[in-house]
Amino acid sequence: MTPTVVQFDPPFVVFFGDIADDTYGKTGLGLVQWRGEECIGQLRLRGCGVDAGVPDLTVAQAVGAGARSLIIGSAAVGGGIPPEWVATLCEAAAAGLDMARAQADAASQAVSIELERNRQLAGELGVCGALSWIAGRKPLEGFVGYDRLKAAREGNSAG
Repeated sequence: MTPTVVQFDPPFVVFFGDIADDTYGKTGLGLVQWRGEECIGQLRLRGCGVDAGVPDLTVAQAVGAGARSLIIGSAAVGGGIPPEWVATLCEAAAAGLDMARAQADAASQAVSIELERNRQLAGELGVCGALSWIAGRKPLEGFVGYDRLKAAREGNSAG
């Protein structure tokens, strides 16, 4: 099986919107953890309860710091783009931050096929919701940091 790759140009800034907790920010938190050297900061709207531990930036500051891409690192409740996010995302697009490449990759047939495979596998395993990893036979839900994933892989009960 060939892996599906969604590409974007670094350095990038992660947009968390106004999500309340880490469960909805797994994508952005994972990018900061696993590709942190390419992340220059985060964009958070008022009320956002997620902090990836990187600098908070405005769109202008992100562009000034050299950001080339904005990654929507959160999932809005109910799907879609909440109206409260639109002005900031439009500002980012107008400032030249690339969102189209990742969106085009995400809308590709290869990604659709991979998502369907994952959905079928999840059904076979009886899992649903915000599942991030399976270590052995144990599902680890929500954002899973490196230490917890490593402990789970090594069979430590802390995972």
